[in-house]
Amino acid sequence: MKILYTGGGSAGHVTLNLQLMDLYKEDGWEQYYIGSEKGIEREMLAKYPDVKYYPISTGKLRRYFSMENFTDIFKITKGIGQARKIIKEVKPDFIFSKGGFVSVPVVIGAKMNKVPVVIHESDKSIGLANKISSKFATKMLSTFDIAGHDGVQKVGAVINSNSIKPFELPKDFDASKETLLFWGGSLGAKNINNLVAENLDKLLEKYNIIHQTGSVDKYEAKPGYYPFEFVDGGMLGIIAASDIVIARAGSNSIFEILYSKKPNILVPLSLASSRGDQIQNANYFKEKGYSEVIDDEEFTYDNLIEKLAVLEKEKEQMISKMAETDEIISINEFYNLLNTLY
Repeated sequence: MKILYTGGGSAGHVTLNLQLMDLYKEDGWEQYYIGSEKGIEREMLAKYPDVKYYPISTGKLRRYFSMENFTDIFKITKGIGQARKIIKEVKPDFIFSKGGFVSVPVVIGAKMNKVPVVIHESDKSIGLANKISSKFATKMLSTFDIAGHDGVQKVGAVINSNSIKPFELPKDFDASKETLLFWGGSLGAKNINNLVAENLDKLLEKYNIIHQTGSVDKYEAKPGYYPFEFVDGGMLGIIAASDIVIARAGSNSIFEILYSKKPNILVPLSLASSRGDQIQNANYFKEKGYSEVIDDEEFTYDNLIEKLAVLEKEKEQMISKMAETDEIISINEFYNLLNTLY
C-alpha cells in the first residue's frame, strides 16, 4: 500500500502529515510527499528519510489583484504537470492533503490520474487552496462545522498525545511566579515578539517568560526568560509546563491549548495580514468560553496586563469549560477514520 502526502507553507500544513507517518509506517505502507522546492515542509521532512520527497513548482494564490498572479499561474500550471507525472509514477492508493498553495497542483494531478484524495481543513473558514482543491477531491474533513459546505465532514481537532516531549522549566525560573508562554507559531509573530522585547523587564517582575519566537527574530536568554525559535514534534510539553498562554489563533495552536486546558489570550492575525481565519477561530473560542482575545492592532502592554487580570478572576471557569469539550479526536481515531475513506 502507498500513501502520498501534500501540504506546506507553514508548520500547520505539515504537522498532521508527520504525525500520520508514524502510524502508516507501523502498518508497512510506502510513503511519499510532494511539497515545494524551498518551503518549510521540505525542511521538516528531512527528518523522515524513509519518506521520498518530490519538490514541485508552486505559485501563491491570492484573493486580490496582483501582477504576480499572472506569473504565478505559469508556476502553478508547471506544478500540475510535475505532480501529475509523479503521481502516475508512484501510483499511490490515496493522497492526503493538508492544504497550502503547494497542494493545489497535487490534488488536480491526482484527479487527472483518478487517485482518491482526502483533504483536511483546520480553520473555521476554508482556505483558498482547499476551496479550489475541494472541487477535485474525493472527501474533505474539517475541524469545525463549516457553514455552506454540506459535503464537508466535521471530525474535530486532531491531537497527537502519543509522543508528548516533557519540558522542564529552566532552573533560573522563580518558582513563586507564574509562567507565561508567548507563542507566535512556526513563522513567529512580529507584534508578539516586539511586545515581549520592549516590556521584558516589566514582565519579569511578576512572571517567568517562555517565548517561542519563530525563525525571524533572535533573542538571548536571561534569568526568568527562555526564548526559542521552534520545537519540532509539537508544543504540548511546553504548554503543559506553562500557567498562561498568549498565542496566535491558528487552529492547531488553539486546540493544543484547549487539550492542555490552559488559560489563554489569543491574538489573531488581522485582516491586513490574513483572510480572517484566525479572527474567526479566536471569536469561536471566546464564545465557547475557552479564551480571552486581544485584536492584533490593540495588542499593547496595557491591554495585555488588563486581560491577564481578567484571566486571574475567570481562569477556573475557563478551565472548567475546556474540560467539557468534545471537539478533539486522537491521532489514532483519525487514522482509523482516514482508512475508511479512500
